Amino acid sequence: MNYFLPFFLIIGISCTPKDQNNIILPNNVILKRFPGEYIKHPSDNDIEYYESHFNNLIDYQIPLFKIFVHEEYKLYLGIPFENNNLDIFNIRTRQLTDLKNNCSIDSIANNILYNIKQKYIIENYYNIEDHSYFISFIETLNDSLAKVFYTRDGLKERFLYKESEI
Repeated sequence: MNYFLPFFLIIGISCTPKDQNNIILPNNVILKRFPGEYIKHPSDNDIEYYESHFNNLIDYQIPLFKIFVHEEYKLYLGIPFENNNLDIFNIRTRQLTDLKNNCSIDSIANNILYNIKQKYIIENYYNIEDHSYFISFIETLNDSLAKVFYTRDGLKERFLYKESEI
């Protein structure tokens, strides 16, 4: 557990409140916020809910980085610790096909769609510039919006890579 402290310090340092429309992520990656979104400080319940999806059945840790809230959805952003998103995506697809009857998987875009208690859940796995991995977990009650998040790369287009200025 001691090895998580440096990881969280790096993540904490990488966030700056200078530009409210962009969030600075590790490895010079920028995430643009959508209009109407705000960043919510995760409560203990938010963390517990997120952990129940990602850090209970797999051997990898995916710490929660940020929560973006919109009136139509809630987006949890995690950063995998010491592994890449494709490994986790493959494990999650096996888990979810075993657990859920109504689960859609797009193995090209690395997206998964399923529902729990009348909420639509979309998991998206991102590899930015072959060195930065991020996982988003989106929850919505709107089935049309869930399909948009599942079928389009709109969320992926929000990630930008900024070359280091050395």
